[in-house]
Amino acid sequence: MIGFLGFLYSVFTALFFGMINKEKEFRWFFAIPLGFGFCSVLYFLFLLTGICNINIYKIFEFLLIIGLGFVIFTNKKYHNLQFKLPEKISLPLACANLLALMIFLKFYINSPLGNWDGFRMWNTKAEFMFRDITLWKNMFLQPHFLSHNDYPLFVPSSIARIWQYAGSDNSVFNAIFCMLFTFGIIYFLYFAVKYFKNNKLAMLVTLILMLAPAFLVKGAAQCADIPLAYFILSSIVAMFLYFEKKQSSFLVLSTVFAGFCGWVKNEGLMFFAIFLMVLTAYFLIKKYYKQIGIIFLSALPCVILIGIFKAICKTPNDLIQGFFVLKSYTHLFQPHYYLMIIKTFVHMFIERFAILFVSIVLMLKGFSVPVKIKTPLILSGTIFILTCGGYFMTYVLSPHDLDWLLTYSLDRIILHVLPLFLFLYALCLKIGQEDTEN
Repeated sequence: MIGFLGFLYSVFTALFFGMINKEKEFRWFFAIPLGFGFCSVLYFLFLLTGICNINIYKIFEFLLIIGLGFVIFTNKKYHNLQFKLPEKISLPLACANLLALMIFLKFYINSPLGNWDGFRMWNTKAEFMFRDITLWKNMFLQPHFLSHNDYPLFVPSSIARIWQYAGSDNSVFNAIFCMLFTFGIIYFLYFAVKYFKNNKLAMLVTLILMLAPAFLVKGAAQCADIPLAYFILSSIVAMFLYFEKKQSSFLVLSTVFAGFCGWVKNEGLMFFAIFLMVLTAYFLIKKYYKQIGIIFLSALPCVILIGIFKAICKTPNDLIQGFFVLKSYTHLFQPHYYLMIIKTFVHMFIERFAILFVSIVLMLKGFSVPVKIKTPLILSGTIFILTCGGYFMTYVLSPHDLDWLLTYSLDRIILHVLPLFLFLYALCLKIGQEDTEN
């Protein structure tokens, strides 16, 4: 009982840190990635100090909560903390939610320690960061081919912090953490589409995501793929809010979320770089130099954090090493690499994401893009296309066996951008009436 209360406290404090964002419509949805992202960094930095007493960290975090609480409750900007729930949840959405929860729990019961990567990479590193905080850097001494030592530490650090508060490494806490991100992104997608388009489209695309077994299975696998998808979607939604409300705080928030992507997975580093490149190019064309400065100042802490981690892990990236040492750039001139990637994608799409074919029916009524979201939609579409292109070229240039790599990773790569795709796709469709309230 005490352990579960400690777990609840760790979740509450993370969400409380995340609520510092000012957006009342999405405050709670932004609070999940923002709060856990901040706490994971805080715990990582604590380990770097070499202080061996975990109670010092808990006291420090508690003092931060007191300080943040003082800021929130004495500042009128943060007074409106309510979370708007829909007045009525449709029966199909409620049934789909129950089915999705059953699928999630079934996979967790069958694999309480997560799938192969969940156990081998993420939870093993969490154990190092939990059991002996004086020797946590020994995680980087594991064989690289088993642990991917250069993978960032958002998930291990978050889980280790939760275990510290709970007092044990119970896998139930991992499952609830993963459930929070999995179902959080589902309803985040629903509210985002409802806000920028309409309720009917929001329900349709949410059902598509919620009933995709691959999404739910990977959510319960205790890996970093669904959290990465959450950070990516949060970054884009925050960018939409910036263009709608013209408040610099949303540009800062969007950049921070993009930066956290690089703290979640190496693939997130690519999204972060593309995000910076696209927005910087846009603001340069518009001669909005102030916004460029805001972006780079907001990105700087994440760049420093990732740089510190890469310097500590001292593990070369297999893709970069393969490019220069194994001369994987020669794959660029071998057509069968491209054909294998396309063939595997089509086969996996049909086998594991067949429900997405329902989305084709949604375009029968045509397309309609409101003028107010045209600019962020174009920028987001550009980021999405470049990210997909980057993933494609990653496979082409990989030094690993391509058939093995595609078989065991392509579905996870698709999930990184699937919620973003559904969000952007829904905004282009002509179904239902636009929400005139927004």
